[in-house]
Amino acid sequence: MNSKLLSISASMLVLLAGCGGGGGGGATTTSATPSSGSGTTTGSGSTGAGAGTGAGAGAGTIPVTGSSGPTVPIEPAISSLYSTPHHFDKPNNIDPRNGDNYSVVADYTPGADTVFEGVAVKTVAITRDVTKNGTPLPRSSQTDFFQISPYKLIGTTFPGQNNFYVVASAQIALPPAGKPGDTGNFYNSTTYDSAAKNFVVATSTQTWKVSADTDTSVIFCIDSVVTTVGVTGTKTKSDCYRIDRNGTIPSIFFTVPN
Repeated sequence: MNSKLLSISASMLVLLAGCGGGGGGGATTTSATPSSGSGTTTGSGSTGAGAGTGAGAGAGTIPVTGSSGPTVPIEPAISSLYSTPHHFDKPNNIDPRNGDNYSVVADYTPGADTVFEGVAVKTVAITRDVTKNGTPLPRSSQTDFFQISPYKLIGTTFPGQNNFYVVASAQIALPPAGKPGDTGNFYNSTTYDSAAKNFVVATSTQTWKVSADTDTSVIFCIDSVVTTVGVTGTKTKSDCYRIDRNGTIPSIFFTVPN
């Protein structure tokens, strides 16, 4: 399935990226800005859990420059990203290859603590609304269940979108800090048809990596390799975050369907 790779950015930077692997098509990185002046600019929801089972599945790459960069807070930045409310919007992101115009609105709203799979967790509701040439694309809506300090994804559901029920396992804590070239395993996930777990829809493995960006920031990506039941081969997907020396996340990247 073709996909676009969208970025939400506090700097209103417009980036372009190529696409490879299971996505099967081009990818465009666009940008958006937070409309409120809250502290850390944050973003994306479920970092790859269940990816490949929904409309936005695809593969993309984030352009990076240089071979070195600063050491930045990794785990504190990701913990903050999921526990603070943020609103982002950016109209008129133009794909220079074909003139398509994308507008992006994303909201991240922490909710009440609860229990998921017998584990005490925090929650965040994530919605992403993308308009292509004035026509709204299907809304992405999900709830992530997680722990912080260290950040640990426990699961994901998709209220109002589908009944898929994602359970994470084999989680390994992110490092307190990281620099370009650092990599590691993160977690595995299983996507079920529903909370009843009648059957498995897909499984995925998540790893992380830190890539060079600027003298003051890096690109931190969580890469997912997804195997969908009954489908030959795998899909790859990346959820990426620009992190600076202060642990601020001024940009995020995510895929949406063409």
